Amino acid sequence: MVRLLPVLRREISDRHRSKQSNIKIQHGMKLGKVAVARWIDEGEKKQPCWEDSPRSGRPCKLNGAQRTAVRRACRNKSTATAVALAFSKHGNPKISRMTVSRLWRSGRRPRIWAKKVVRKRLSPVNKKKRLDFARAYRPTATIPWAFTDGKVLSLYTGEGGVTHMRWQRVDELDQPNEAGPSKLVARFFIYAVVGRGIKSRLLFTAPSPTRGSGMATGARAFMSCDYVRLMRAFKQELVRWRPSGRYRLIRDRAPQQVSRTSNEAMASLGLPILEPFPPQSWDINAIEFVWAQLTLKLSGHRACTPDGFRRAIMKAWDSISQTTIDQIVAGVSGRMDMIVALEGGWIGACKYDK
Repeated sequence: MVRLLPVLRREISDRHRSKQSNIKIQHGMKLGKVAVARWIDEGEKKQPCWEDSPRSGRPCKLNGAQRTAVRRACRNKSTATAVALAFSKHGNPKISRMTVSRLWRSGRRPRIWAKKVVRKRLSPVNKKKRLDFARAYRPTATIPWAFTDGKVLSLYTGEGGVTHMRWQRVDELDQPNEAGPSKLVARFFIYAVVGRGIKSRLLFTAPSPTRGSGMATGARAFMSCDYVRLMRAFKQELVRWRPSGRYRLIRDRAPQQVSRTSNEAMASLGLPILEPFPPQSWDINAIEFVWAQLTLKLSGHRACTPDGFRRAIMKAWDSISQTTIDQIVAGVSGRMDMIVALEGGWIGACKYDK
């Protein structure tokens, strides 16, 4: 909204005194009805003021203590809508998210609304497990390791119909901010097995939408039965890779992978899983770095439909060479040596707090 200059405000009053009607003033000066009425009333006062009054406008319905409580709630990095709802539930006056935003940016030192960031910390128990595992185990040429994991890949459309791709870790929340993507186009959950000399097929599982359905996501979440189905499919490729069965399968500690149903199925399949693999150890799971290669291959894609995005993912996966995977797997032993040096701490360019 553009503020009127003081000279224009005075002109409204002068035209009214010259017997011009309000409608004629509106049309002649191209102003709204409210603005004309506001400055006509001001001109009828004994001492009209054509400047903006300090702190003019509707008074705030919150007292000082309530305004402080709202600003304090904003420090927890919640959204403005969440702060407004929580504040109104405790017997306080009902406020909007715009009121919360104004209070957060007001004061002697205005704040900016920072993006909410989910921080994870390495627990002391898991830190010790990582240290013990790194001291006790190493992949060898005779008994190599095969790494398996799944990842969520989402496609959104933003302003102007521009598509945005976003990786989401299994242990993270998907929280698009206000300036980010706004409409979900497709969300795929992909699974694979990699190792030195093996690169499995890329399989799509729930909650990925079915091919040709046109839906952005599936109707249900990933469950233990889906994990068992994937492992049955991957066993054929693992047998071709190592017919003797002399290898170890690395998996994370997701609930679907360590449930009773999954453990019983893995025992019946005879897959040699390295059970002591510690939680919170994505930095020594080689497939995490293969997902990073897949992200690079997907950069610049032009897919804007679920089926088109599926084809783009498959094409990017096929373009990752076995040589690249072998180099990634070869670095696992060195990374485990670094874990021992750090006494179990995270290594590399870790985005989590240590």
